[in-house]
Amino acid sequence: MGQIYVDDRAPAAIRATAQGFIAFVTLGLGMFVGSLLSGVVVDHYSGPKVGDYTPHNWRAIWLAPAIAAGAFLLLFAILFRDRGKSKSDDVLTDTREAQALEAAGAAPL
Repeated sequence: MGQIYVDDRAPAAIRATAQGFIAFVTLGLGMFVGSLLSGVVVDHYSGPKVGDYTPHNWRAIWLAPAIAAGAFLLLFAILFRDRGKSKSDDVLTDTREAQALEAAGAAPL
């Protein structure tokens, strides 16, 4: 959903950069932080080691990210406001795209 929103909102001149940035934040930074936090959660909900066996409270382990995801969803629903795409954005994008097509010797669609 985020990639579609960025594609719709970003000006044509920086669309690829915006797509790369959101991919970095979600797939790079997000997964890095998630892997660090998951280790903390698993360690917290693991019992004392008995021989070669370490008991885990899997319900609590899976409940922690579910609660975090629910909290972020709630925050997003409350705080996110789409201002909509302004007409000037469309005109600017259309003008730049037409200029690029003319420079390439192609006719606009």
